Amino acid sequence: MEEKYQKKFVKVWNKLCEIKESSADTGRPSQRKFRYTGTRYPEINKKIEKFVNKKKCFPDYNDIRDIIVSANNSRALHLKGSAIDRLAREAFSDVGDQLQKRREEDFKYTFLGHLPRDTKIVRNEDDPAYEDKSLQLKLEENKKVSRIRLNAVIEKFVEKQDKRGSDKMELEHSAGNPFIKQAFEVKIKGASLSAM
Repeated sequence: MEEKYQKKFVKVWNKLCEIKESSADTGRPSQRKFRYTGTRYPEINKKIEKFVNKKKCFPDYNDIRDIIVSANNSRALHLKGSAIDRLAREAFSDVGDQLQKRREEDFKYTFLGHLPRDTKIVRNEDDPAYEDKSLQLKLEENKKVSRIRLNAVIEKFVEKQDKRGSDKMELEHSAGNPFIKQAFEVKIKGASLSAM
């Protein structure tokens, strides 16, 4: 029943916006177009923007890396493996930070709009860390530790990606070698490689 009313509301809302000749967007931060200028390559920036705006989701590391590889190939940026990985890590972290801030803004925008008028909103002065310097230092330290751990996780996945990529390249390279091809056929038939 609720879904029916939601669809009807959206239909009425779109018609009202059409009559008023205004945008159907509600103005929420999550509905604004994502803009990205984090790399020094405009081609990569545009492709990342297009991906985020089209998919409307948080891209994973492989998505960002694929975008960079694609831009590198199509625009002849002459980036090599380690430079691509470094750029992908930086762009992934940067895009993630921007999207996280946007989601926080969106949460505040929607959440604060539903609070009763007499609700006390916590300001910085009411935050215990505002007056307690030791607590503030501890929170800053935790933030640094979390950033280090996040970078370690990203680095781990980059290494896995590199290993998977190099294994795939070895397999493609060895596909033309008749001895290796025969070894794979023997392994597939159930015999061990040592039996060759």
